[in-house]
Amino acid sequence: MKRLPWEYASLLLLFLALTIYKLFDSTEESQPSAGLINENEPLKIGLYTFIGYGPIFVAEKVGFFDSVGLNVAIYKIEGDPERRAALASGQIDVATHTLDALVALRTNGLDAQAFLEIDASLGADGILADTAIETIVQLKEKSIAYASGTPSHFFLHQVLDKVGLSMADIESQIVDSSDKAAQAFISGRVDAAVTWEPWLTNASKDHGHILIGSEKRPYLIKDVMYASSKTLSEKQKEISALTEAWFLTVEWIKENPEAAQEIIANEFSIPKEEMNLIFPKVRYQDRTANRNAFIDRNSPQSLYNLYKNISSVWLEERIISKPDSAKNGLYPNYILPPKN
Repeated sequence: MKRLPWEYASLLLLFLALTIYKLFDSTEESQPSAGLINENEPLKIGLYTFIGYGPIFVAEKVGFFDSVGLNVAIYKIEGDPERRAALASGQIDVATHTLDALVALRTNGLDAQAFLEIDASLGADGILADTAIETIVQLKEKSIAYASGTPSHFFLHQVLDKVGLSMADIESQIVDSSDKAAQAFISGRVDAAVTWEPWLTNASKDHGHILIGSEKRPYLIKDVMYASSKTLSEKQKEISALTEAWFLTVEWIKENPEAAQEIIANEFSIPKEEMNLIFPKVRYQDRTANRNAFIDRNSPQSLYNLYKNISSVWLEERIISKPDSAKNGLYPNYILPPKN
């Protein structure tokens, strides 16, 4: 499940904030129409190429933004530093990323809070291993390639912890990305690798096997939508409409998966074969899932528990230098049921 690293963002923040208008890959901006709650100024959404964010384009194409009266502008910003700078400077109002990345971004000074859970990995991420390695316990003292400070890193930590192992029990081989982790495994340089689709499936055909996929630990890798505290306070109607449009879109996708796949594949230029492979392994989170995530602290899907866990792991792994609180990083107001 391809995502880009977030590290080194803070060093480029000021420069990028001044030049961000040059970095937008493409822009899809809705034309204002009667009855819009923000007719004169669109809500600006920044994202990168990943099918988990595809419903945003589906909402635009099918008309769900129009149905809730929301004028939007969608920007594809592939680089994490550029996207962070765009949010910090106000060039965009809303951004998307994994929850583990948000924790790290916040502790590095970004003013942002997650207000919507948008997807969860159900097999789109996993661990490739040599065929001689049949259990997680057998990863002890084995060389494992993974990208530090990414969902792959967090997933590996949690998988090891579940069987009583720690990161100190393996030989870590740090690489730049999960793509390169898979390449290291295919070339025989490591015993195992943490990566994503389509690498998981393609590499396992001729090189080892998938030891464990994220469908076995479905509540570890999640993507969220987030905004600054200023945006969440000053654009309440727009954010509320955005969340409603998301839920309407997810329900439509459940009934029209093939049409949704076509829209998403076209927007992100994803080959049909790859789309067919990854699409079933990413779950778009509906209203019920978000209530479990933001409201029910006892649910295994709770974002509060996951957030606390991520902060603890990132502190242990020295990805961050100070802990972050879920109370400060999550904004449940748009998921909470309306008051009577």
